[in-house]
Amino acid sequence: MNSASLLLEIGTEELPPKLLESLSQQFGMIVKDALTDWKLDHGQVQTFASPRRLAVLISEVPMRQTPSKQVRKGPSIRAAMDSEGKPTAAGLGFAKSCKTDFKKLDQMDINGQTFLCFEQTLEGEILSDLIQAHFSSWLERIQAPKKMRWGGHNDVFVRPIHWICAMHGHQALAIEWNDIVSSHMTYGHRFHSPHAIHLTHAEKYESSLLAAKV
Repeated sequence: MNSASLLLEIGTEELPPKLLESLSQQFGMIVKDALTDWKLDHGQVQTFASPRRLAVLISEVPMRQTPSKQVRKGPSIRAAMDSEGKPTAAGLGFAKSCKTDFKKLDQMDINGQTFLCFEQTLEGEILSDLIQAHFSSWLERIQAPKKMRWGGHNDVFVRPIHWICAMHGHQALAIEWNDIVSSHMTYGHRFHSPHAIHLTHAEKYESSLLAAKV
């Protein structure tokens, strides 16, 4: 699996200064725990916070989960085949649930009994798909004394979110949240360097922001 640094940044309106450290630590821990739950090994975890952003940078994150094998246990051979060795309704039903032909099913012994079984390889999910599926719940889990709604959305956060930067190495990840689509762009200091910053690699995040007066 190709591994690279994962960058996730939430760009917001000015966050409460007293909450910055807590918000940053929470966001970093949530993303780190998610990678563990998804069985994605990773390297160093760095968190960043400024009045207009929360970010986490994690090194050596695979682009997708490792394929895994799954063995489904079916009915016993006695229930799955009749006296002539032909499949019964139970056997055919199990094959159908596995989306395969009855003849392609295997057998396994458990405590002296023989059962039908089906072994299949499950392709690992892609990193961006996993993040997309959980991003909203991540924001909900971040704790703060007060949260707000804006723009007619039902989702809430500490302050309105204006951009999302998501990258895996050189590649920008497409994460959608409400009417925002993530990209490889972030932003510097509001007054001293207000223009968009086009990141070429996740690892260039910190140096790019420092150069933009953040």
